[in-house]
Amino acid sequence: MMGIDLGTEYFKVTATKPGKPFMMLENLLSKTKTELVAGLKEDEITYAYDALAKKAKAPANIFNYFSEFLGRRHNDSFVKEYMEDFFQSYNISADNETETITFNFKFNNKDEQLSVVELYSMIFDYIKSLSEKFTKIEMTDAFVTIPSFFDYQQRQAIADAIKISKLRLAGVVSENLAAAVQFQLKKVFDNETFYIIYNMGSSYTQVSLISFKTIYEMKNNKSVDIGNEIKIIA
Repeated sequence: MMGIDLGTEYFKVTATKPGKPFMMLENLLSKTKTELVAGLKEDEITYAYDALAKKAKAPANIFNYFSEFLGRRHNDSFVKEYMEDFFQSYNISADNETETITFNFKFNNKDEQLSVVELYSMIFDYIKSLSEKFTKIEMTDAFVTIPSFFDYQQRQAIADAIKISKLRLAGVVSENLAAAVQFQLKKVFDNETFYIIYNMGSSYTQVSLISFKTIYEMKNNKSVDIGNEIKIIA
């Protein structure tokens, strides 16, 4: 199984299998942090740093920061403001069925269109191939962390992209909740304890107020720790 941390600008991947500790996967530059970029220029499809190097010459064909368009309708006021404020040169239109955003561009001398979901499916394909090169194992399942503020449409779009890439989605969890689960491992909280978790990303800062409490049960007349309860307060 792969654990995929999807950021706005980068992604990171871990792999795990039964009986083995999880390991951070490296890209072709031996780094664990990889640019979330896909490019379709002339007759070539590129990813990550290879695609980003072509951004200045072909801005409409190199796609990055496209998470901002995920799950949004073409007439969303946020989309117009984002395109203007950040000088995005994409040629976008509305999908006839869903009214979501479609990117229009030239590829291999033909007019082509890609949705945000299709772009994410390309990224998941790339992540799968990178993971299999690194681990020498076929990857079939993916667990994805996403920003805490993703709504139902955005979460469903990620699930659809995973399905297109022929991976099985093991689960989707917010990044801050994932951090909370990792934090409480092997810890005991005598009373309900509150922590603020800060997630400092390249585009957003996410803050969560979370409570932790250890739960006990009586077994054989003894109080036994059965795990911790986690609640997201705000």
